[in-house]
Amino acid sequence: IITFCDEAEVVLPLCDVFHVRRFPTLTAKSGTNWAAGFRCVKEQIETDIAGLKEAGQAVFRPVLFFLAGGNSDTDWTEEWTSLAGAEFRFHPRIVAFGVGSVDPATIAAAATLRAFVPGDAQSFAEAVRGLTVGDGGVRFK
Repeated sequence: IITFCDEAEVVLPLCDVFHVRRFPTLTAKSGTNWAAGFRCVKEQIETDIAGLKEAGQAVFRPVLFFLAGGNSDTDWTEEWTSLAGAEFRFHPRIVAFGVGSVDPATIAAAATLRAFVPGDAQSFAEAVRGLTVGDGGVRFK
């Protein structure tokens, strides 16, 4: 789990969630810097994949579940392109969720696989329940 406001921070590194004794409490902070979030995600993907390979684990294309409660305070397109573009060997598939005041067109632009935006017929909870993740990647009901 990576949070972002003015800066991005890894609050729960990649792990087996069945071994997590206590999940971090997430709180809203000031600022909405998508660029910092995308930059941090890219760095973390590189670190995590290297660690998984070193441990002899099979590695599949990452999936990023991006949740934003507002539009970015900064231009984020360069960092997004660096993360999501084919030039980045481990570019993730991005499922973007917009809540609150986020502009639907903006959250849709952040997604590479699917976007859920304010005003969708289904709620955020319904969208999450409709996701299935398996060996073939992320699917939607």
